[in-house]
Amino acid sequence: MTYILAVAGRAGVGKSTIAKTIASYNKGVILSTDSLRSYEENMDLPKDAYSNITGVKYIRERTYKVLFNMAEDLIFKGENVVADGTFEMQAWRDELRNISLRTNIHCYIIEVICSDKGILKSRLKKRRGEKNESASWEVNLGQSSYFEPIGENEKIATIDTALKQDLNNTIEDIISRIIMPNENRPYR
Repeated sequence: MTYILAVAGRAGVGKSTIAKTIASYNKGVILSTDSLRSYEENMDLPKDAYSNITGVKYIRERTYKVLFNMAEDLIFKGENVVADGTFEMQAWRDELRNISLRTNIHCYIIEVICSDKGILKSRLKKRRGEKNESASWEVNLGQSSYFEPIGENEKIATIDTALKQDLNNTIEDIISRIIMPNENRPYR
């Protein structure tokens, strides 16, 4: 069964790690907004694109538009898509559902959180030292001001990466729900 699955959450919570693990279970294609944004930044953006909120909004919207187009193309080719991004806007999550309706596939959203601020700060500090990394504690805090909450009826699961849980078992449970959908579960 072909599907699109969004791994959503604020900066540094562990979305990419979860997305890679899920994609590895059934050869899903990962579309990462981090990678797409890096690609977009090397395109024809104005030099002052990041100097104001309008520029930042433009870059984010353009990145998601590219993601949606690529996802739909992959789905038409029969590929499963794992979309790795914040998906902080309700409209972006709605567009995933619209794609699933147009392509007659299921759409799932997993929210990733990190409930331990110390762990989150440490992760972001470590990542900040990496080349081309834009995530930081300040970015995560800023996201809280505009992140539109993901409703319980929107998502198939919430994963808290701060908990000492067996992520493989959690992900296997999520995969089993995707492979064997139930009409009472929250998705398209």
